[in-house]
Amino acid sequence: MRQAELTRGATYPHPPGVSNVLRFDALLLRALAAELDARLRGLRVARARFDRAARAVLVEVGPRRQPLTLSWRLQPAHAHVLLAEGGNREVGGLLQVPPGTPIAAVRALADERIVRLEFAPGEVASGLVRCIVLELLGQRWNALALGADDVIAAVLVARRGDPRQLRPGVPYSPPDSRPRLGAERLPGLEEWQALFGGVAPADRLRALLAGCAYASPLNAAWILGDALGPEAGAHVLEEAYRRYAWLLSAPAQPALHDGVQPYPQPLAGDAVRTASLLAAFAAAAASAGTSPPAGEAADRELLLARIHDRLLRVQARREQLAAEARGAAAEAARLRRQADLLMAHLATVPRGASALVLTDFRGEPCALQLDPALTPLHNAQQWYETAKRREHAAERVPALARHAATEAQRLEALRTQVAAGAIGGVALRDWLRRSTPPEAEAALPYRKYRSTNGLEIRVGRNARANDALTRAHSAPDDIWLHAREVGGAHVVLRWGRRDANPPRPDLVEAAVLAAWHSRARTSAVVAVDWTRRKYVRKPRKAAPGLVVLERAKTLFVAPAEDLERRLREMASGV
Repeated sequence: MRQAELTRGATYPHPPGVSNVLRFDALLLRALAAELDARLRGLRVARARFDRAARAVLVEVGPRRQPLTLSWRLQPAHAHVLLAEGGNREVGGLLQVPPGTPIAAVRALADERIVRLEFAPGEVASGLVRCIVLELLGQRWNALALGADDVIAAVLVARRGDPRQLRPGVPYSPPDSRPRLGAERLPGLEEWQALFGGVAPADRLRALLAGCAYASPLNAAWILGDALGPEAGAHVLEEAYRRYAWLLSAPAQPALHDGVQPYPQPLAGDAVRTASLLAAFAAAAASAGTSPPAGEAADRELLLARIHDRLLRVQARREQLAAEARGAAAEAARLRRQADLLMAHLATVPRGASALVLTDFRGEPCALQLDPALTPLHNAQQWYETAKRREHAAERVPALARHAATEAQRLEALRTQVAAGAIGGVALRDWLRRSTPPEAEAALPYRKYRSTNGLEIRVGRNARANDALTRAHSAPDDIWLHAREVGGAHVVLRWGRRDANPPRPDLVEAAVLAAWHSRARTSAVVAVDWTRRKYVRKPRKAAPGLVVLERAKTLFVAPAEDLERRLREMASGV
């Protein structure tokens, strides 16, 4: 199943009040354990410890000259999982792990929020640690070091009144759990339908969470989708089943949601794809201000994540351009055929006709849809003009596609260098600085540009962000721009003077940005309306991004990617 089909209309759920808290579910832990297992299996442990003050588990592995430290912080409000260069030089809370013991496996228990970091068996001695268990259950996250026969050797957080008696010297007992459908194998469609048989749509979310393995508050609403609606038919349950099956069986495509929540799959359209889950955790830690262990490994993971995300966007851009090239050429040819046919029968077409069927030049019937407000001649002329614009778009696309291909090659080369360790030290930090958006800007509903003369230009990120930009992030006398009659970004040129309009070069540059950030970006010329922001109003109950203008004027500009890039770089200072 294609990812585009899965994410259409999806939203990423955030329970009230915990949108900035990192959460784990069984699916995330399964994917994270698999990634850690691939990275750590066979590496030898130098030391391991419980940092009770920070509620963190730290395991140093690898050779003394180039050690890695796995740092897993078990505080829901300040959580992270990081693998970074550098050793764990603290000695407090050391666990009795024989130095040089290889890591045998990192595995997550099926449909459980429990991960086991297992060391290769050796000579069994009393008190030696053979496994570290991390439990991420509710808000009572904990870690336990187990020795021979799974007897507890150390506990990260000792809690009174715990019915499982989690204390040193007591055999470890995992928490009680009720098996759910799909824990050992993917259920069939009939089993899925039986689970929801007779369940009202309002209760389907509860039934999914109670009965299906790996379903959680992080993914349940996305899985069910339209099946949560009050009038959902039987077919929507089949669609929900396909999403559930895909989620459990598809290869991981790590992503970061809302800058704080790593997940194995991008469940929302604005999720940022990352090179790995560890890269997503590193990015989340950096965004939250969590101090990761010192060293270049975390910086490298973070830069690789940003390169990966940029590559995905460039690839999507190349695919979009290829589709536009095919569509523009075909549409232009179709419009020209229609216009030629209408011109050939101009004398027989009645004025005010909205639809008619004519015999084309091959002797076959051809249905035409006309604008009844225009004469037949004007309809034909409009088709010719539109065909010409489509042809100009098709001519522009190859150059844009070549630029995107060059950018992809540059990013691939950079990724290879970073992954191989060829870029490090000051150079690595410089690349990170250049790829890091300002923290304040990341939370804003607009992208920031700077005109050649130094005026700030703000460009909305999406339909809802457009509303926020126009309503809350602009002044009444700022200049507001939008590409005419096509979907696109609201653009605000910061001005604020009532007695004069901004210089024309700045106004034109803002108009070019409005054209570029619209669906008409491949057109040769785009009409861009502009007015003062105080003359822009939003009708009651209008859709996101929809506004009405007064006192508008129009500029005709050509979209220019090189100008967009230059104005963006001027704003970032790069």
